[in-house]
Amino acid sequence: VFGGRYSQSLNAYRESLEESLQSLPESARDRALAAAESVATMIQEGQTRPAYQANDAAAVTLSQELGITKIGAQNLMNETFKATHGVSLYNHSKDIEQAYHKPVREAEIAVRKVEKLQIHNRSQSMV
Repeated sequence: VFGGRYSQSLNAYRESLEESLQSLPESARDRALAAAESVATMIQEGQTRPAYQANDAAAVTLSQELGITKIGAQNLMNETFKATHGVSLYNHSKDIEQAYHKPVREAEIAVRKVEKLQIHNRSQSMV
């Protein structure tokens, strides 16, 4: 099915992505660093999201831009971030998540619990 749809085998497609990863220009490292640094922004701003989702979104975008696999993009992001900042992207992302996403998420859960309790109390008072 893959071969019919894309005019090449899945293995040939995988090999072409691997070749792309091996022959990346130096500017790809700059783009990977920018993608890695964007993870913190994705966690902090707008509708916050957990670290794993922000990392995944940045890796997917980078992989599409560079024509490489998502795993290759994640590895490139991790390598460039650690080389530049001296800390792993994972640890940095989790710290940002603890500071920004987790409080927002806990507040949302608390609001839902209060609403559920109010609905329950109203239904009990009607009986």
